[in-house]
Amino acid sequence: KYHFRMVVNIAAHTYSAYVTAPGGTEQTIGANLNFRTEQAAVTQLNWWGAFASTGSETVCNFTLGGSGGTGDFSLTASPTTLTVMAGSSASSTMDVGATGGFSGAVALSVTGAPAGVTATLNPASVSGSGSSTLSVSTSSSTVAGSYTLVVTGTSGGLTHSASVALTVTASAPVCVVTTANGPWQNTAFANQTGTFTVTYDATPSASPINAVVGLSNGAQTAYSGFAAITRFNPSGMIDARDGGAYNTTTIGYSGGVKYHFRMVVNIAAHTYSAYVTAPGGTEQTIGTNLAFRTEQNTVSQLNWWGAFSGTGSETACNFAIP
Repeated sequence: KYHFRMVVNIAAHTYSAYVTAPGGTEQTIGANLNFRTEQAAVTQLNWWGAFASTGSETVCNFTLGGSGGTGDFSLTASPTTLTVMAGSSASSTMDVGATGGFSGAVALSVTGAPAGVTATLNPASVSGSGSSTLSVSTSSSTVAGSYTLVVTGTSGGLTHSASVALTVTASAPVCVVTTANGPWQNTAFANQTGTFTVTYDATPSASPINAVVGLSNGAQTAYSGFAAITRFNPSGMIDARDGGAYNTTTIGYSGGVKYHFRMVVNIAAHTYSAYVTAPGGTEQTIGTNLAFRTEQNTVSQLNWWGAFSGTGSETACNFAIP
């Protein structure tokens, strides 16, 4: 009497089959076998059958899960695509699901990371069902391009994989410098469509001046093209655009001092919050839930940042999406 075990994945239309002889150990008949060609699109299974063209066969003790089998697991990634600027990082959640009473330990590994990219899984093993975080970090030297990271889960004779498409874009220059009424200084960053945070440092040449840093969809050459804007204003204060006008603050600035800015942007809501930290100080709120500039109140993506000075000059450095 031979003991058989099948692990079936209907969604993938594949199965793995194993057999154990009396007193022996389980042997693999085949792993990730395709369903019979005529059944390659079946969406459910609910009967079992036996047939002998020669001789006879006795089949007993058919069961689902439990003592008749150890079930199976699934592995999926969310999101399945990541876009990062060289020098930044991103993450995806790897979900492990259990079917048929599966409760084994699934060891996770990742392959496909190019030079300059570090990909790690935490935790590296999931028992039964659960999740692990795939963290992807790039360096400033990472070559821009498209890559495929493959996360593989293994438990005994069971193996499943999930792919994450990674796109690395060119890193921003270290610093840009504006001149009074000079050209806009525009730099691309990884396309954003949801909620995200950006940070940057900006140094005004004097106080007061009139200089801005803004976020836009595509390179822009006018104020109206920028959705979210912080400004060293002509009154010697730091403010931010709120719909049709700049808000009012009491946050002063001094020439030659480097200020650290942080924006939290919600593209779906067309709002953002802006914060600034002076050297040695604590973070101050420029404004919260500010509306995108009126001309950009329907923009669905942001992918460039720009700097400009109407008077004076400004040095903007270290733009990043943490």
